Amino acid sequence: MAIILKNAPKTEEGRKLNLTKEQEEQYRIVFRFDKDTKKLANIEPWSSEGIYDNHCVIASLSSTYSNIVNLHRFQEPLALSSTPTTHFNP
Repeated sequence: MAIILKNAPKTEEGRKLNLTKEQEEQYRIVFRFDKDTKKLANIEPWSSEGIYDNHCVIASLSSTYSNIVNLHRFQEPLALSSTPTTHFNP
């Protein structure tokens, strides 16, 4: 079973989102632990139908949100990634 961070503090930008309690429950981010690098990586949006094992950490969007980057037409989005100092030992 995944680790769910229910009481993680909101970021400054995350507080500005003014999400309702229902939206906080719906909009979450999943971090997967990479066994090779021993870091959280492979970030993806949370799904209520998803299956998340004990190598996953789930946090609310407001506790992880930093900013929005607007892309130009046909621009490839960069892969989401954790900060280099994010470590997790399952």
